[in-house]
Amino acid sequence: MRIAIAFVLALALAAPAQAATKWKRLTNLSGPAVAAGDGLVVAQQGKHGVAVLGPKGVARRFSFGPQCLYAGVAGGGRAFADCGPVRAMNLTTGDTTDYPSLQEPTVGDGPADVSFELIEAGDRWLRYREESYHVNLTHFRTLDGSQTTDLDDGTVYADLNTPQLGVPLCAPVQRPRIPVTGYEAGNTFYTVTVSGQTAVWARASGLYAWRCGKPKPEHLAAARIYSASGDRVAWAAKQSVVVKNLRTGKRTRLPGVEQPTALALGAKRTLYVTLQDGTIAVTRLP
Repeated sequence: MRIAIAFVLALALAAPAQAATKWKRLTNLSGPAVAAGDGLVVAQQGKHGVAVLGPKGVARRFSFGPQCLYAGVAGGGRAFADCGPVRAMNLTTGDTTDYPSLQEPTVGDGPADVSFELIEAGDRWLRYREESYHVNLTHFRTLDGSQTTDLDDGTVYADLNTPQLGVPLCAPVQRPRIPVTGYEAGNTFYTVTVSGQTAVWARASGLYAWRCGKPKPEHLAAARIYSASGDRVAWAAKQSVVVKNLRTGKRTRLPGVEQPTALALGAKRTLYVTLQDGTIAVTRLP
């Protein structure tokens, strides 16, 4: 009987509390809301522009110019575009910086169908994807193009703002290995989001979090769409979003959004949810 009561109590504590939630809908944007670092959340606006979002809507707009195609966020409060060179923009000031192109000429017997996609940029390093026949790899390159490397060490994570790139994870946290089968090729370890004292990642079996000092990672949910910032992680659920405080363990369910396609935690306890019709909904966390 005591075991049964304890089990019921554990389930009750694990179940997320539901919070009354008011959502504001944002329209006339071309892409999903994404976290750009430094608490900023942005969305694409047209082919060449980007909008910085706030709790009440669009806070400011920037354009990369007609010769550029918006490509995504670069971390550290920046967005980037393909302008021939890689162009990064400071989303606070609008200042831009150009870096050498990722597209390199084919040499020797290398494949002619290799493509490169910039994923993220920091103060010292770029993270980019190389794709070709049976190959999908992630590499790191210094901004000036002088050094290229990988990060095949599960005890460290990539900090693109540091000279050494790899920063140790707190014990006993490690990045999990990526299974490689058949002709598939890829990097050895998953990329993790370090949020406070917790590493968060998504894989085929769901969303996981591993906090410093804990013996093993926690399986948070079957979801793969998530955003993590500070001591909070949010993930998509059916007709709602669940937010967990990684420090206290408290879970809160925010109803009123159906089948989110992207999430972004922003500054001042804001959460941006991209819906299937392209609309972006924003709310303040309780």
